Amino acid sequence: MISHRHIGLSSSTKHLWDNFSKLVVLTIISGYLKSDHITVNDLFAKQINLRRLGFFLSYTLNHHIAPKKFRTRVALATMKAKDKKTAVSDMRLSETRAVLAFSGGLDSTAGLLYALDKKQIILPLWVNFGQRNFRAERTSVLKILKKLKLEPFVVQLNLNHYIMGGWKEWDFIIPGRNFLFISLANSLLRLSSASRKYIFSLCP
Repeated sequence: MISHRHIGLSSSTKHLWDNFSKLVVLTIISGYLKSDHITVNDLFAKQINLRRLGFFLSYTLNHHIAPKKFRTRVALATMKAKDKKTAVSDMRLSETRAVLAFSGGLDSTAGLLYALDKKQIILPLWVNFGQRNFRAERTSVLKILKKLKLEPFVVQLNLNHYIMGGWKEWDFIIPGRNFLFISLANSLLRLSSASRKYIFSLCP
């Protein structure tokens, strides 16, 4: 079985980790470990049909280059402790109307410039999940955003152990990567007071 306790979250971003975001991380890990079993807590189970959720996660993982055929089963964990909400420390989040998953590459940079041209109050989100090129990606992100006078919102994940172990089996892709970006963007926007909210995700 896999538990979200295996994941190291940076202290400054713990308030982002709603149940859905945790589930996305578990999906990525189960993809690398070739596991069909995921456990969730009772708070999540009250919100969604676990059987249908298993079908959806299987669909997410069953890419044509996946190392196995996934038949994901989501089970209810017997946990007494309840999650504690952490106060939001970043005031930018209350005013944000749009979040863009930003890697510093050509596509996401074009998407950012488009959003700025449309006068969006946008928050560039960069996720360091242990990707092999994270240093070059971070340099590019900071360089471009400095010129645009923007500051990224950075989320740190300790997935490099799983990535290094299963990188080749997945033909050098991250299973559920875009799923992760969108879930984190959604978590950020939940903390916004804006009436209309947007997610910009340029998925290859």
